[in-house]
Order: sequence, then structure tokens, then C-alpha cells
Amino acid sequence: MNYYDVSMRIWQGMPVYPGDPHFNLKWLNNTTDKFEYILSMFAIGSHCGTHVDSPKHFIKDGQPVNELGIDKLCGKAKLFYIENTEVIRPKDLYEFEIEKGDILIIKTDNSEYIHREKLIDHFTHLTREAAEYLRDKGIKAFGFDYITVDINDDFPVHKVFLGAGIPIVEGLDLYLVEPGEYFFVGLPLKIEGAEASPIRAVLIKE
Repeated sequence: MNYYDVSMRIWQGMPVYPGDPHFNLKWLNNTTDKFEYILSMFAIGSHCGTHVDSPKHFIKDGQPVNELGIDKLCGKAKLFYIENTEVIRPKDLYEFEIEKGDILIIKTDNSEYIHREKLIDHFTHLTREAAEYLRDKGIKAFGFDYITVDINDDFPVHKVFLGAGIPIVEGLDLYLVEPGEYFFVGLPLKIEGAEASPIRAVLIKE
């Protein structure tokens, strides 16, 4: 079995979506010379780094992360690579075999700069029509290699997926991973009522 950690590193000063809180780590007991143990606390936004958006993020009365079924974010996944385009439209997806119940993950040119210390203004993203195409295919979760799938402030892609009960995994680090079929695990913290949660995402290949 080969295991691929596709989670972003979380560190103080890392870029976050504009307006989101920054990650902060505070040491309470930071040396065993003075204390019997080391202890820290941290503050983190729910959309920091690699994370999952639940329907509650945009949909009134939508499911929070603690109510997402484990099977939604744990199972057979297909990873496709779409390069040399800034906008993913339905026609860019027609060549791929997408089946009902797939966890679908798309790798793009975003993987080249997901580790940069600043966000970029122009990144590969989906159109509403592409999201509708995937929704109609019956995927059960969608993963992407940037901190958001939307470039439009109206968030049409979020609304299409989350309105259909399809959780969105954003911020996947796919730089070293090849296209193919995998087993995906990316479970949120069981935070009651939260609309999103950071995750540790792993792809497994036999």
C-alpha cells in the first residue's frame, strides 16, 4: 500500500482566504525543564489549510460537519488532472469516466503554487455549469487543489455542490500525486454545528 498525505502544512503566518482568521499557536507550558509536560493551545479558522465545507456553509438548515456521514469523505476516489486552463467548463470533463458515488478530485495547475506564502489572484476554478455537470453525475464529494473552487464572489460552485449535499474538500496538496484511482480519507473534526473543519487528507493506492 502506498500512502500519500495530501494535506497542507499548517503554520503560523500561512495564507488564508481573505477575511478569514489566521492560525495562531500559543505555548502554555513550553519546556520540560520548568514544567512536567509541554502544553499548547491554538486558534484556527474552520476553512484554514486543507478543509471540508459542509452544506451548512451556504445552505440554510444545511448539514453541519458533525452530521456528514463518514462514507461521504472516505471511500473510492478518482483523481483527474486538468492542466493549462484557468477555467474548468463541462467540456473539460467529458473525457473522464465519472460514476455515481465517486469521490471526485481534480488536480490543476494550482498544485504548482499551493505552497506559496501569498495567495494569487488568478487560479484555476470551476464554472457553475461544470459543477452542475458533476452534480448530475451523482458524485458524493468533490476535492480541489486550491483554498476555494470559486473565483466569483457569488460562490456559484459552492451553492451547486452544497445545495445537493455534496461536501467540498479544498486546499488539497496534489503536487506529487499522479492521476488515477485511490482510496480517499479526509474526515472533519466532529465539531457540533460547524459549517467546515480542517482535515488530514490521505490518498491510498494498492
